[in-house]
Amino acid sequence: LIKATFNPTAEELFSRTKLAPYITIHREKTSYTWFLKKLIEQHTPPGGVCEPEFDLCYIDGPKNWTIDGAAFFMVDKLMKEGGWLIFDDYDWVYDICDSEQVTNGMRVGDLAEDERTQPHVEAIFRLLVAQHPSYGDFRVDGNTWAWARKVHSDNRTIRLTYTPDLRYTVSTRLRTFYKQILARTERS
Repeated sequence: LIKATFNPTAEELFSRTKLAPYITIHREKTSYTWFLKKLIEQHTPPGGVCEPEFDLCYIDGPKNWTIDGAAFFMVDKLMKEGGWLIFDDYDWVYDICDSEQVTNGMRVGDLAEDERTQPHVEAIFRLLVAQHPSYGDFRVDGNTWAWARKVHSDNRTIRLTYTPDLRYTVSTRLRTFYKQILARTERS
């Protein structure tokens, strides 16, 4: 985790759910990708290849193509065969942020329109994860979570299970309708 203030804290949530004995929390000053780099180093014997450690990895990063896309390839090195990879915020877009907001060192208003309107995690999942030869059994739950299972590449079967979320569908359509009305109003 990057240093941030959340209420309740991750520690409190894990304690309430009785998962605390199974979870180790690491906080980084700037980026979780640096933590992943250190893990890869720790799990790479001299002159060797990284030895997988994880059965499950939940990526809830900054929802950014560059950072989370790189994180996928780093996590892949650490994932055991049969393990699950989960991305959070599958449908999140920068367009919902104030254009003056700065995130990941970038001002949202300086991003190209397609960078603001396309969900980066969805693009990572579709273009990097789903096309990777070591992943299959893809699932998208309610436009929020995207799942993929690491499989032996000889056994790869591509199957996508998509479970839409009514709240997401309605809010997306309303947001599109609202933007169309604004565009018409501005032209008038």
